[in-house]
Amino acid sequence: MKRLRHLISLLLICAVIFCFAPTAWAFCGFYVAKADTKLYNKASQVAIAHSGDRTVLTMANDYQGDVKDFAIVVPVPTVIQKEQVRIGNPKIIEGRGQLC
Repeated sequence: MKRLRHLISLLLICAVIFCFAPTAWAFCGFYVAKADTKLYNKASQVAIAHSGDRTVLTMANDYQGDVKDFAIVVPVPTVIQKEQVRIGNPKIIEGRGQLC
C-alpha cells in the first residue's frame, strides 16, 4: 500500500513538472554563409515523426535573404542520400499545433 502511494506521488510530481515546464528554445542545425553575409531567421519550427527504424524530420525556417548566400547544416546520426532530402508540404507544420 505504501509502495502504491509512492508511485502515485511520483506520477503526480512528474505530471506537474511536465505541465508547467517552459517552452524549449532550440534549433537543430546552423546556418552558414560568407563572412560578410547577414542571415535573418526569426523563427523555426520542427516536427519529428518516428516509426520503427524510420525517423522523419520536418523543418520550416523563415530565412530572409538571397538564396545563393544561404546554407543550413543539420547534424544527423547516419549518412543520408540526396534523394532522402526533399521539400515537403508546409501544411504539415501548419497543422502541428492542432495535435497538442
